[in-house]
Formats: sequence, C-alpha cells, structure tokens
Amino acid sequence: MKEIEYYKNITSDNTVREGFNKNSYISHSSLSAINPDDGGSPKKFLDFFYNREESKSQAMNLGKLVHKWQESPDDFIVADFNKPSDGTIQAVLPELIVKKITDKSELKLVDVGEGKFKVISEDFHKSLIEEAGFKRADALGTDALRYLDYLYDSQGKIALTRDEASNIKSMLVSIINNRRINEALFLDKMYEGNHELNINDDFRRYKELAIYWEEKIGNITIQRKALLDVFTYFPKGNQVTIIDLKTTSKGVYNGHSDNSKKGWLETYKVYRQMAYYTEAVLNLFLNPNAYAMTTDGRRLSPKTKTPPSIYNYVAAIDTNYPHNSAMLHLNDYTIVAGEREVKKILNRIAWHIEKDIWDKSKEEYDNAGMVKIDYSNIDRFKPTLSPIRNER
Repeated sequence: MKEIEYYKNITSDNTVREGFNKNSYISHSSLSAINPDDGGSPKKFLDFFYNREESKSQAMNLGKLVHKWQESPDDFIVADFNKPSDGTIQAVLPELIVKKITDKSELKLVDVGEGKFKVISEDFHKSLIEEAGFKRADALGTDALRYLDYLYDSQGKIALTRDEASNIKSMLVSIINNRRINEALFLDKMYEGNHELNINDDFRRYKELAIYWEEKIGNITIQRKALLDVFTYFPKGNQVTIIDLKTTSKGVYNGHSDNSKKGWLETYKVYRQMAYYTEAVLNLFLNPNAYAMTTDGRRLSPKTKTPPSIYNYVAAIDTNYPHNSAMLHLNDYTIVAGEREVKKILNRIAWHIEKDIWDKSKEEYDNAGMVKIDYSNIDRFKPTLSPIRNER
C-alpha cells in the first residue's frame, strides 16, 4: 500500500489544496458527506474536512444553545432593540473592523455574532481607516450605531436577538418542567422508583465528553472520535446513559418510523448517530488505546474493562410553541440498525484511503464510470418487471 500523508483536491477555482490527512479523526457528522444514500461523495467528504471550522459553528443547533443558556448564561449577549435590515448590517460591518482598529490597535481575528473577519496586514488596517474611518457613521442612524456597538460588545459571546433569546428561554422552561430531562441534564439527584441517586456518589455526569479511538479496517487504520452531549456513568451497575439534545420542528412525538412513513429520527440519521456514540463508549471501556477528554482538559479512562450496559436517549425539544419536550429511548434493535450503516460507510472510507481515489465513487470505479440501478430486490417494483424488460 502506498503511504500518503495528504491527498490533493482541485477546488472550484482550480486551486490545489491539501486534502484528507490520514491522521484526521472521523466523526459521525462526516459520514453523510461520503455516503451516497445521504447525497455524499468523495469530494464532499474532503470538503467537510477543509470547512471543518465552519461546519462546527453551523452544527451548534438550538438544543445546544438551550443547554448552554442554563449552564452559562453569561456567555450570551441579547440585543435590547430590533435587528436592522440586512442592508444596514452590511453597511455596519466594515465600521466594526475600523472600530476594532481604532480602539484596540490589534492585528488579530475579529469575531462577532454576524460573521468572522480576518485582518490581513497593517496596510489593510490603514486602508480601512483612510477609506471608511467613521465617515459613514453619522449616516447610519441611531439603530445602526446601536447595532454596531452591540456587535462590538458581543465579541467572545453568543449574540442573540430578543426573539431568539425569548424562544430559547421558553424551550428551557419546557425541559426543566420535564422531570426526566431535567434530572438527566441538570440536577444533582436522580430517582429510580423510591431510590435516590446522588451525583458523584451514585453517578458521574460529563457534558460534551470527547472520545477518541482507532479502528483497523483491512490495511487501513482509521482515527475516530465522538462528542457526546451528556455521558452519565453509574459505577454500581456498570451502566452508561448517552443523551443527545435535539430540536425539531416536526414534533417531538413524530420521531418514530413505521412501514408507511419515516420519522425525523430516521430522516436525520439520529439512530445512526447514537449507534456511533455507542461504539465510542464500548471502545472507551474495551480498547486500551481509547480515551476521553472532558471540557476542562482532563483525560479519562475507565477503571473497569468490563463492557457496560448502554442506554441511548434523545432529549427532544419542539422549536414551535408550546415547545413540547420528551425523552426518547432508542432500543437495541434501533442501535444495531445504525451500527450496520456505520460499518458500511467506514468500509467505504477505508477503500478510498487505500486506493487513493477521490474523484469518483467506489461504484463508478467498479463499473468503469457507470453507476448501475437495480430495483429487483424492492418488493413494490417486482410486479412491474417482466422477463423481456429484465433482458434489456
């Protein structure tokens, strides 16, 4: 096998950039990028890693914001006025960079709620001051200037409008009023029947726990990682609960699938995500090279190497009023279905790495550039097929 550290990819503007690093960690969110059933392709897979920073910021969904609001409200800044029009915002943003230069005289990344701006050089600073300065400030109007100050003050914080903050607060009230979700996410006590369980004595809870491990597939070693919203360990029974927060506009009770429809748990591959997390936890306990990292930088490794009993839950919150919430339990059959999909996609990734082929799919490579479509195994198509058509 040819050992290649980096793969090359031609972008839409015909420039060459470094591609997939064999030491990159594969997460669940990257699987859809290469899985053809999810609209993925090898090029999309590479692009996922190029745009990793952007993807992470977009992945911070409303559910995680609700959780963060409860844990760290000081990390937010809420506007006390109505948001200006998009046109006004575009006029305000250059002023933000100029204000940063004038007030701080620092050459560094400027982060604001509306975007990210990287000042390249001191000459660029000077040209901004000379060309824009604060000449447009008087013409922007009071609301726009207030918005400019708001963006400037929001650096390092999560910026929300009044409506966004009100929505988050309403959803937080819903999950706090849901006993199961409140206990699992926030409280220091849990109850199983008449038994009271206390944090640290009877269970340990970790938020945003990152787990890292390796998997050998044929000749290829794949680095894998998973970021769990809530990982709770009960040492007495060697049990683990995995909880993922999800918001949905489809209704919290419409997550299940049946023969007539797909629920949102299937549509958005939540069952596969939970299967991926289950694999992560099993490796944490059984794989000597696996380890976990807490948000404060502590490295964790279980004392016992006995596989735990694992229970998977989704804490679902409706984004629409009245913001219903529900704790959804995914059973073992659901997780096994997800594990099969994960294994299939990882085999695909390993094939691309070993073959060093990123410009076409495995199916195109195997069939000389053609993708074959076969409906013969789908029951609803069988009555329409005839021997004559099969021969064609």
